[in-house]
Amino acid sequence: MSWISKVCVAMSLTMIVNLESQAGSTIGSSGISQPKITIRFFNYAPVPTKILGEARERVTAIYHRSGIAIDWVECPVGDQDPSQFPACTEDYDATHLFLHLLPQAAKTIKMERAGESLLSVRMANIYWNRVREKAKSMQVEVERLLAHAVAHEVGHLLLGSNSHSPSGIMVGKWSRQDLINISQSGLSFSAKQSKFIQAEVQRRMKKQPMNQTVEVDELSAKETKSPSNDTEQS
Repeated sequence: MSWISKVCVAMSLTMIVNLESQAGSTIGSSGISQPKITIRFFNYAPVPTKILGEARERVTAIYHRSGIAIDWVECPVGDQDPSQFPACTEDYDATHLFLHLLPQAAKTIKMERAGESLLSVRMANIYWNRVREKAKSMQVEVERLLAHAVAHEVGHLLLGSNSHSPSGIMVGKWSRQDLINISQSGLSFSAKQSKFIQAEVQRRMKKQPMNQTVEVDELSAKETKSPSNDTEQS
């Protein structure tokens, strides 16, 4: 074999090793894909596109630190054509969560609440007027506060009821230090919470698709008016 042929073979082998290494880092050494949730969101508020986009990126980063990937699926609201949102009409399973960005909170919701989670229908409500008011009064960028409110309520949907913690993303009430952290590096789930969420998402991923094409929006509206006993308000 000529030296040119030897060099070509060596280069080919190097490329194969590199590609295999890259594939392994994507899938993981165990061969199991990263746990993933899908968030179908309904922007009723409507939250401005730029703010919503930045908030989504921050939520994704918060969950990425806990080993969870997120797929975001926008769903139609009002008179928007459902055919323009094909991903929202697909069947969903237990890893799919529903996020409603609402213009304002009902009068029955306590003033300090920026959102709530309805565990029975895997749905989180975020009150845009409350988020804006809190961001202004606390002098925090609104997209940062929105991201942490969403991450918190989605956390309830994965961790279950009574899942507030003394610190981190699941703290029940933000302290001054929490607000400083939100403005800088942000809040995160604890190691224990992250492990629980990973195990919960993996458990849900093993379930068969629900094959419900849905009247989730109608059910959500009903649940919002008459919260069930597994409602978490934050």
